Amino acid sequence: MTLPLTYAQAAERLLDWYAVCGRTLPWRGSKDPYAVWVSEIMLQQTQVKTVIPYFERFMKRFPTLTHLARASQEEVYRIWEGLGYYRRASQLHEAARILSRDHAGIFPGDPALIRQLPGIGDYTAGAIASIAFDLPVAAVDGNVMRVISRFGGLSSNISSTAGRREISAEADGLHRSGMGRPGDLTQALMELGALVCTPKNPQCPGCPWQTACMAYELSCPETFPVKSEKKAKTLGDVACGVLIREGRILLCRRSAGGIWANLWTLPMSNEFTGEAAALKDLLHLLTPLGAIPSMIPIEQIRHTFTHKIWQIRVYPCPITGGPAAESAEGSPCEASPGMLPDSLWIPLKQLPRYPMPAPMRKLSALVPWL
Repeated sequence: MTLPLTYAQAAERLLDWYAVCGRTLPWRGSKDPYAVWVSEIMLQQTQVKTVIPYFERFMKRFPTLTHLARASQEEVYRIWEGLGYYRRASQLHEAARILSRDHAGIFPGDPALIRQLPGIGDYTAGAIASIAFDLPVAAVDGNVMRVISRFGGLSSNISSTAGRREISAEADGLHRSGMGRPGDLTQALMELGALVCTPKNPQCPGCPWQTACMAYELSCPETFPVKSEKKAKTLGDVACGVLIREGRILLCRRSAGGIWANLWTLPMSNEFTGEAAALKDLLHLLTPLGAIPSMIPIEQIRHTFTHKIWQIRVYPCPITGGPAAESAEGSPCEASPGMLPDSLWIPLKQLPRYPMPAPMRKLSALVPWL
């Protein structure tokens, strides 16, 4: 039989556990809202062990909000490169500029104002408000939803508005009784979900709430939380071309919206269903340059996004005719206006200067052997 716990008792047990078992992480122990903000943005859909070196490198290069606001977008992208979900970097940079312009570079302590910044939702606003400003505001992410739904045996679907509202009400109750330590309580809840109350094979014997957990008593913790089944990810085909002339390679910058916004890539087709359709689109794109893609890819990789998977194939594209490349370094590609409007011929030695998504960086590493 479970032992009933008040919010205050539950918070006390959790905080005692966190004091002993919480990990030492580079952003913990800081009340600097800028550092808390950067860490929370990086941790979105990304594992802690992956984030640590990126956070340390980012903070070394941009130690204050002002440093970030004054940086160019390409500088920010270069430091972010490899972390993925580049829209986060773009919105982080945009928000820093807004704070520098409209708030004298001071991060606001009001959750409502925090919520208005680009890239910040309810969870991130709550995390910053509680951790950096000690406000009793709940921050409900996937870890917290799982922990609370198991603890209370909540049967509401967390994909529904009613389910999320129920979870938030329980989290708010904990924070109102959180022993005056809202920041620690926020991190303790997340830590419990990350280390103990995991999606699969939860480590119930190490949980401070085990004796009062409804899911444990029912012997079915993995059935919580209740949620809708995920839709299967769609599979798309994309073709990329490697064009080299006189020691330079052709790169294209992606548009401001959509996947890999403002990053540099090899010339690439749109997304299609089927290799042949993607290759045909690449041929149409590059023909005005006098480049004909080989029919056989030299490499292919699968890259997984949140809702889709791309099968990316890269083809060598010998240039057999068409306008010659300009002689100046980093010269624009003027051979096909309208098709490659934001393209440059880049000296091979300059490739590291241009921020690329991880798959393109991996594929561009093939260039010296082509």
